[in-house]
Amino acid sequence: MTDRAEPGDPLDLPRANTDRELWRERPGDYYADSIHVTEQGAIGVNVGGHVIVLPVRDWHRRAEMVEHLVTRATRLEETNVEVVQKYDEAEAALRDARQRETQEEAARREDLADLEIALQRAEKAEAALAAAAEREAEWKKYATHKLGCAVGKMVQAPGEWPDTSGWVSAGEPCNCGLDALLSPTPTEPPK
Repeated sequence: MTDRAEPGDPLDLPRANTDRELWRERPGDYYADSIHVTEQGAIGVNVGGHVIVLPVRDWHRRAEMVEHLVTRATRLEETNVEVVQKYDEAEAALRDARQRETQEEAARREDLADLEIALQRAEKAEAALAAAAEREAEWKKYATHKLGCAVGKMVQAPGEWPDTSGWVSAGEPCNCGLDALLSPTPTEPPK
């Protein structure tokens, strides 16, 4: 079998070009893009050596489809822009909410730290009050004891003013024997 057509084969005969050219990008250049009408009325479009031939109604239908697709693509692009805007807004709102949450958490931590400091101060004040109450109780016992010893000496010498030269001053033991029970002697008076 040969690559050539057999003699008498209709494909081997020269053919007349019945296409009517409507437009050519560069006149005289048969490789240039062009538009032509065939003998049957179809329109052929040659772009880069690739020719598409379709009846007029098919070209129109394809043009409508392209127009419809372009319209849909435009709508989709607009919708996409809206979706991206809404996404950006939602992302910004989420970022703001997280920032507010972080600030609120920081404020809560600061409040908690302030409360802990206040609690520590209250505990110190309570301890100081307890210590002061304890010192006051010691002084009351001591003062009551000393007062009792002094009254006892006054009662021992009724009618005459007792000689106070032998009395002990605050902080010194008296000789009643109770000083050992009240030991140690308070060093500071209550405030």
